[in-house]
Amino acid sequence: MNNDNLQKFEWGTIEWIYEPGDNQYNLMNIGTINVYPYKRQNKHVHYSDEQLIYVLSGSGKQIINEKVTNIKPGMIFHMNPGDMHETINDGKDNLVELLISIPIKIDNEEMLHRKQKMIPSNGKKYNFNMKQIKPVIQDYYENLLKPLNVPVSVFDAKGKVVLAGDQFPDYCKSVCHIDEDLFNCELYKIKNEYKPPYFFEYTSYVCRYGITVILVSIIFQNQVFGHIKGGHVRESERMVEVETPFELPYERPKSSMNSLLGLLIKFQKSIQNYLSLIDTDLQLLEKDNMIKDKLQKEMNLEESLRITQSKMLNIQINNHFLFNTLSAIANLAINDQSYKTYDAIISLSKMFRYNLSTAHAGVSFLEEINYVKDYLNLQKIRFGDKLDFTFDMKKDAFDCNVPLNFLQPIVENAFTHGFRNHIDVMKIDLFSDCDDQFLIISVTDNGSGMSKIKKDQLIKNLKDKNGRLSGLVMILMKLEKIYGNRVKFEIDTVEGQGTTMTFFIPKEGEI
Repeated sequence: MNNDNLQKFEWGTIEWIYEPGDNQYNLMNIGTINVYPYKRQNKHVHYSDEQLIYVLSGSGKQIINEKVTNIKPGMIFHMNPGDMHETINDGKDNLVELLISIPIKIDNEEMLHRKQKMIPSNGKKYNFNMKQIKPVIQDYYENLLKPLNVPVSVFDAKGKVVLAGDQFPDYCKSVCHIDEDLFNCELYKIKNEYKPPYFFEYTSYVCRYGITVILVSIIFQNQVFGHIKGGHVRESERMVEVETPFELPYERPKSSMNSLLGLLIKFQKSIQNYLSLIDTDLQLLEKDNMIKDKLQKEMNLEESLRITQSKMLNIQINNHFLFNTLSAIANLAINDQSYKTYDAIISLSKMFRYNLSTAHAGVSFLEEINYVKDYLNLQKIRFGDKLDFTFDMKKDAFDCNVPLNFLQPIVENAFTHGFRNHIDVMKIDLFSDCDDQFLIISVTDNGSGMSKIKKDQLIKNLKDKNGRLSGLVMILMKLEKIYGNRVKFEIDTVEGQGTTMTFFIPKEGEI
């Protein structure tokens, strides 16, 4: 046994069977939990990871959100982020469980589009700060972290409170009364003085009671703009210097600590992306004030538009469906009492690996098709026999070089819009062919279709890039950025019968 893979706790051990390590394409952790006889894991919250537990042997009680279940071998428990959890071994033998932990994946795209304009009406130069963007930070916190019960506070560069969290563990409230004043916590009194190259490192502090608080700095234009402090968790094997009569929080394994750090980094990136978008708006305004000639003004606006589009396209096009399938996977395991859960999660991790790939911008069309098949197979878990799909692909098209992850959002559009009314039978047909100039791809669904007025408006929005930047608009922008006006698309739809989206992608050109 590799000691590096074994974590020891007061209540037992976790031996990690599989860890992603430096593999950025797979985030799943798999381990074996041993709870010693007559021991228990303290009550705790899964802040930032979704967990599936399969009982291998032993007996005891599993308490999830105050619901008590007597544990027996073969039982499966599923916990969403934010669930309260406690395990008790009331027998004379070890309680052994298989643990599968996957950090949650947050899509910030919707939040970024909810940003409030910070441009003053008088057109003067605007120097924004943390206090002025407090409503936006509050909005991110309410939607990203508060539903998961993550205790987080935000400070400006001088250490003044911008956002005070209210999800602190009972231990911190009882011992330090942090709910009365943040600075009652000794970790919040630490002054954060950072200089390059330490801007982009993430730090954590441990108090005398063994409680860890993670610090993530908000960086904008190579300067510290503020700080995020959060967590208030107890890491495994941390020494407690001062004992108190109060019950210590649950010891967090390293997989959960990594997930928590990742969640705080998501919060950090949301704020930094927002600051970048404000900065773009300010640049556009300053240019507009400097323009005297109408022709010069139009040229500058066109340049600013290109800059804004470039920044927006750098925001990753995320797939919203991935974690929506996890509860369906867990239910499948409960119903079948089998290891299909493991197989399904492995399939999901393959999709993560492909979707997060940055090794090269272009892939073969065959790789893109296989990715779409994985996506539809997972949707099959969700919809069962209601979903039927076919592939009619010409082999000559398989070797064509295409952009990474451009087809799946087009297919997903059928679920988002075409099948919104949940018809009895959902059909998706994919067709591809190629000629000397184009790779031709069609996606057909039997969904609700569109009226002529709605279709014309959609085509206009796609061509003009108007309205909210939906997945379809961003895909078209991505293709046009690569191929220019050589890429073409057609929409054939009948209201009440379905829609066919056809794309003509040039075969020549570098990706």
